[in-house]
Amino acid sequence: MFIRQAYNATPHGETGVPPQQRWESGAFIPRMPGSLEQLDLLLLTVARARMIHPDGIHFQSLRYLDPVLAAYVGESVIIRYDPRDMAEIRIFYRDRFLCRAICPDLANRTISLKEITAARNARRRELRTRLGQRASVVDRLIEVHAHPHPSPHRNPVQLRTPRRRSGSSATGRSDRMDQDTHDEAAAQETEGGSSTAGPRPPAGEQLFITTKQHRRFTEFADAVRLDRYIGLCYGPPGVGKTLSARRYACWHELVPMLRQSQKHFTGGSDRSDWHTIIYTPPVSASPRMIDKELCDLGSRLAMIRTPGPFDDRIRTDDAHSSPRFVELLIVDEADRLKPPALEQLRDHYDRSHLGMILIGMPGIEKTLARYPQLYSRIGFVHEYRSLSAEELTFVLQRHWSAIGLTLSADYFTDAEALAAVHRITSGNFRLVHRLFAQITRVLEINGLRTISREVVETARESLVIGTL
Repeated sequence: MFIRQAYNATPHGETGVPPQQRWESGAFIPRMPGSLEQLDLLLLTVARARMIHPDGIHFQSLRYLDPVLAAYVGESVIIRYDPRDMAEIRIFYRDRFLCRAICPDLANRTISLKEITAARNARRRELRTRLGQRASVVDRLIEVHAHPHPSPHRNPVQLRTPRRRSGSSATGRSDRMDQDTHDEAAAQETEGGSSTAGPRPPAGEQLFITTKQHRRFTEFADAVRLDRYIGLCYGPPGVGKTLSARRYACWHELVPMLRQSQKHFTGGSDRSDWHTIIYTPPVSASPRMIDKELCDLGSRLAMIRTPGPFDDRIRTDDAHSSPRFVELLIVDEADRLKPPALEQLRDHYDRSHLGMILIGMPGIEKTLARYPQLYSRIGFVHEYRSLSAEELTFVLQRHWSAIGLTLSADYFTDAEALAAVHRITSGNFRLVHRLFAQITRVLEINGLRTISREVVETARESLVIGTL
């Protein structure tokens, strides 16, 4: 009120004219922005040059998206932003406003750059504190175990490594078959072995360890079987997908009976858990071969399960379907199937009214998405992951005890060996088993009774480890 009524109406000391009168007589019109974007350009003084990536613009460890940016991937732009609100930035291309990009993580909040910086600094301080505490614990362990009791035959620096055999090709193939058989026998996942009614499993199958991933696979398979959907299970090689499927289907008990000649016998009439068959198609599998082999497997299982030759469940209404005793079909190595073979599986699924699980490598879900008729029937997807640090410790305790040793994470030498195994295998179950087979050989050759980091590293040199 003072400026408008008093100051603007009072003559100025230097000009002798009231400011309001001087303003009106000069006929000066200030330059106004033509749009809100131009006003933002004037107000948002903070400008940075950035490159547009396929997933948006990266700034302050955040990602900003807008559909318009898809046409400018690889271009350099200028961004302007309000330090008080980092949820949105303005994009300018060649000095012209392009769009507003939004950060999905901050879309519903107003967070300033100062708050982001403070949060990062707090996180760094927290990590420094944790690392300092861990370093102090390690220092105490080193001090406690500074003079461990060495084995009388131990020489950790110069360990003799097992030599690779260079015999004939037939011997090499035999060794590989023995190794693969032994790998397939040693199974996975935590919380002790499982007791199953029926014939006693082979010695290798008793080494099966039930882990969290196996329990999750069991729940996944039960859901597929009961709801009669097609399920998809994928994961890296060696994590235990096939082993879990074989254990779920009691395959170590079924295979000897399925291989017998086709005659009527009732060895499994009281086994309600024999409801699943596992099929691994050959690389050159044709639709006709798949149809014949699936029907043959189903008929053999029905003969085992039926209590009598006149049970209606042993018969099928369709010559190209499985009997009602077959509730779940697990197809391993599904990556190798071509479109006609996949179409044959879909036809068998529709005719038999059973559940089906396709097991493959990561990326199989994208491959099957190209076949809408099959993909629309997929109701469950399960990702089979590697062993976690806790599960790996549990599995290694079993391996340690198998050779008469005790694994203790509180003992520094064991902690070092455990960390080395985790670093080399990344929790891959198959690789853990093969690595420990080499560790056992190194211990026997060098006459050791302690598994140290040097022993693990020496065993690792005898393995061919690909990309995990």
